[in-house]
Amino acid sequence: MPRGVPLTPDQIAEATRVYLATGNYSEAARAIGSDNHSHVRRALIAAREPERAQLHTHALAKAERDARRALQRVRAKLEAFVEEAVDTKDLAALAAQVHDNARATTQMRVAHAKLTGDHAPDKHAHTVEADDALASKLARLAAAAATGEDPR
Repeated sequence: MPRGVPLTPDQIAEATRVYLATGNYSEAARAIGSDNHSHVRRALIAAREPERAQLHTHALAKAERDARRALQRVRAKLEAFVEEAVDTKDLAALAAQVHDNARATTQMRVAHAKLTGDHAPDKHAHTVEADDALASKLARLAAAAATGEDPR
């Protein structure tokens, strides 16, 4: 597929189906015969604005899985070299960077989930005293309205 050529509705539908199944833009591009996954990614986002949040959610989930796998590989290497006379400072620095990436990706996923409503709402404490205060204000307002007084 030549670069810059718009995707047909059928291509967009197929690429979306493959992307939602795999979470991979390259796979989606291959499924429609394209070698430009970036073009396909942009076309999916532009054509499927309502599904943009879902596509972003899948991309963040994939980034988190990739970071977790990388961190596991670095951890295994660190454990293997702990007893040997190998300079582990580079591995430790790499592990710290991978961990930081995983933490940032997780924070992005939580923020995105809160924006789209897929995350549990923040906790709010409600006490009996608050209910009593609201009930007394409501009673005062109702009494003032019944007598025609100014409730302030």
